[in-house]
Amino acid sequence: MNESSLLVEWAQRIGPQALPAFLVLLVVSTTTGGVIHSVWRRRRMRLAMRVDSQQPERLLGGLAIGFGGIVMAASLFAWIAWHVTSGDSLGLADQALADAIGAHLPPAALRFFGHFTHVGDPSVLITLAAIVAILLWRRRQRLLMWGWLLALAGNAVLNPSLKQIFERVRPVHDHGLAQATGFSFPSGHSSGAMVTYGMLAYLALRLLAPRWHLPV
Repeated sequence: MNESSLLVEWAQRIGPQALPAFLVLLVVSTTTGGVIHSVWRRRRMRLAMRVDSQQPERLLGGLAIGFGGIVMAASLFAWIAWHVTSGDSLGLADQALADAIGAHLPPAALRFFGHFTHVGDPSVLITLAAIVAILLWRRRQRLLMWGWLLALAGNAVLNPSLKQIFERVRPVHDHGLAQATGFSFPSGHSSGAMVTYGMLAYLALRLLAPRWHLPV
């Protein structure tokens, strides 16, 4: 069995289990995040550590490390994908997975995710970026404001660049609930939402009272 057949078969097998797998991963990741936060908070209290949001070297150092980690991870992933797959193998697997999910996902769930994906639309993210930047500026959190804008701008530059590297064909969707054009990987909606709402959670942890940290 060739590479394309193996990938297509794998996609057809996991497609029917996509929704329960997603829900399980959501619960596991959320629980893990809560546990990590609890451990970190206890350690911070024990060591009497206090992070000042106005320390430039701490904030800029963290942003630099984070950006460097993203570039290294993206480069490693690109190298793996380049050597593991070839030709249209991933495109065929993408289409098989999309077809399997569409055939087994309940219509109500399909409509929900079709609407929910719009929270990652560029217009929504740009509006949110502007509102948060203005609020940070008014609160005199200038370093956090620039960190917020640089993170979002960095993703806006990195994502299209990676799309041109992978040139992964987008699966065809005929349900009419959500449409997109261009190459499919990495997903602009996914990466934009990850960076924007992830950074928003980071800002909340830096600026809100400790009682809100665990819910965030």
